[in-house]
Amino acid sequence: MTQIIYLVQLMKNGYKILKIRLVKRVARIALVFRKFLRATTKEGRFIIKGLQANYAMQFTS
Repeated sequence: MTQIIYLVQLMKNGYKILKIRLVKRVARIALVFRKFLRATTKEGRFIIKGLQANYAMQFTS
């Protein structure tokens, strides 16, 4: 029984670490996008739309 609890704790901690890493990565990407958007709003929007389309295609195919 204690082993199961220990495993659950490990999984939770692992998830927290992954979550933090993901958040950091997303924040970094968001900063890059913000720079894009500041430079040229129209072009920035177009780039993001294109990326979203690529992302969607990766999942469907």
